[in-house]
Amino acid sequence: MSISRTTSKDPAAVVAREDDVDRELEQEFKDEALDTVGNLTLVLHAVRDGQMTAADALTRIRREISTLRMRGRSVKLPTLTVIASRLEDYAFELDKLEPQHLASLQTFLDQMSRALDGSEADAADIVRALPTSPTFDPSEVTVSNIEILLVEPQRTTAQIVSRELKACGYRVTIVSGPFEALELVTRIKPDLVMASAILGDISGIDLACALAAMPTTRHIPFALLTSFGRENTSLDELPARAAILHKGARFGEDLAEALSRLGIT
Repeated sequence: MSISRTTSKDPAAVVAREDDVDRELEQEFKDEALDTVGNLTLVLHAVRDGQMTAADALTRIRREISTLRMRGRSVKLPTLTVIASRLEDYAFELDKLEPQHLASLQTFLDQMSRALDGSEADAADIVRALPTSPTFDPSEVTVSNIEILLVEPQRTTAQIVSRELKACGYRVTIVSGPFEALELVTRIKPDLVMASAILGDISGIDLACALAAMPTTRHIPFALLTSFGRENTSLDELPARAAILHKGARFGEDLAEALSRLGIT
């Protein structure tokens, strides 16, 4: 009696095909993203020429950039995702489109093109070249070049903290999860990582320990957003160098003290 033998697929061939599929999906997304950038550039021109209202333009920009940001995460293009996130925040803060706003929006689109075309530009340089909040009043706020990566899963809390940081002149990138933060921190090289104590799969303390353990990130200052004081036993594992920021009325005072202690000016 003969026994049939089933030959298993070559694992290397399977991986190669999966890599090909991933590359195809990434290229398709890049092509679509470049089309979006081109279309939104035309939208800005239409506003300048009086062919489109600011309200219609902002609605389209917000919708298309939000879609682009979410899709960018699925194909793992973190630099593009950061730019899209910052552009989305910028657009949502606008209620009109003055010439300076149109110029800033074009800067976002130009930097997005750089991230998409495979140029060798450093992600940190791209992010730091992005426009700051349109709500800044130059007569009241001095815009700094300090880049803060805020890790906060609660959107409302993230927006509240972000507004306070922007009011101090800082640049802010918001991410919702610790794993996204780990991927981004080595790329954008923030001056400070600020994370909520409760993040979901791992805690803010876990994130602080992970960053402190890696040679490429151990030098980056870290601050934990929490309602507990340093003496609370739940913070025993927090690296000694990490700062503690209390949500609420004490936040501004804690932030000023932390930035001073961490040497961030």
